Amino acid sequence: LEDYSRIVCSGKILLNIPNRFDTTMRIFEGQLMNRPILTAMSSGLEDLFENEKEGIMIFNSNENALEKAKYYRDNFDECLKIAQKGREKCLKYHTYEMRLKQMWDIVRGIKPDVYWEM
Repeated sequence: LEDYSRIVCSGKILLNIPNRFDTTMRIFEGQLMNRPILTAMSSGLEDLFENEKEGIMIFNSNENALEKAKYYRDNFDECLKIAQKGREKCLKYHTYEMRLKQMWDIVRGIKPDVYWEM
């Protein structure tokens, strides 16, 4: 775990290539470590975070990924602002405590219309 955290924090931008287009824990882990995340679109991601405003920069092709990586490398201050907004949203809406509450509500038969605000 310490090696993983060290590796994630060692780069300027965390590259996420999801398996089978699933949203992975790496998105949340990277945000909590205040790392900007360059990721391919994954299922449900657009429901969780607003692209390029809340901690993620979504690419749709290899060329687009390279283009965005170069842009954010050259505009790293902007990249850090995106990461900070993602961390803030993650801490506000996407913690284990919140997910456990959501699961407990479902078990009890309570299903709110919205679990988090966008």
